[in-house]
Amino acid sequence: MSEEPRRILVVDDNADNRDLLSRRLEKKGYTTICADSGRAALDLLGQESFDLILLDIAMDGIDGYETCRRLQADPITSGIPVIMVTAKGEESDIVLGLGLGADDYVAKPFSPRELMARIRAVLRRGPLPEERAGSGPIERDGLLVDATRHRVSVDGEPVEF
Repeated sequence: MSEEPRRILVVDDNADNRDLLSRRLEKKGYTTICADSGRAALDLLGQESFDLILLDIAMDGIDGYETCRRLQADPITSGIPVIMVTAKGEESDIVLGLGLGADDYVAKPFSPRELMARIRAVLRRGPLPEERAGSGPIERDGLLVDATRHRVSVDGEPVEF
């Protein structure tokens, strides 16, 4: 049985950047989902699981710094590695991004080969989300607990917490 492709969330407010990153990643066998803002990324993370997040900083609304801070503050998302991929390449930007919990920082323009190497390196460091959460959904007597997707249901009806 083949292993599921790694899922990467690409967060950037520039559609061309999202498309370029997504196409490159998919050519390398990754599954990508894109978000055009920090808010959209946080909403997606409440519904789906990811192995890695590529996060731009300069976005309207919730910027990448605040998105990263919120990811780290939430026990459900704090274990998902984050690579900041951004035009903000000053030392103070890098130090701030890493200080907020990013696992790596890549300044634009960047070498596609270098970015792919950094992605592979970060993904080697830790277990998949389903390995962190357990072995998968647990079902018994109508109760379903899916820790990977952060969902609980009783007899098919979602339970809100």
